Amino acid sequence: MQKLQNFIAGQFCDPTSNRWLDVENPSRGQIYGNCPNSDELDVDKAVEAASAALKRWQGLDAHARALFLNKIADLLEANA
Repeated sequence: MQKLQNFIAGQFCDPTSNRWLDVENPSRGQIYGNCPNSDELDVDKAVEAASAALKRWQGLDAHARALFLNKIADLLEANA
C-alpha cells in the first residue's frame, strides 16, 4: 500500500493532525494507498515555506534559475 506525504520546505512529512484519506480504485472498490488529510496548519507551513523559497529564488539571476530548472527537467525525465 502506498502512503503519500506532504512535501513542505524540501522534506516529506506527515500531516500535523496525523489524519489520512484512503485512495481507492473505484472500479474495484480496492484501497491502494493513503494521502494526507491536511488541515490549515499544514497549509500555513507550506505557505510559509513557499514565501521563504520565493525570497531566495528572486535573489538568483536568470542563468542560475535556468540551471536549476534544467536540473529539475533532467530529474523528471530520468524518473518518468
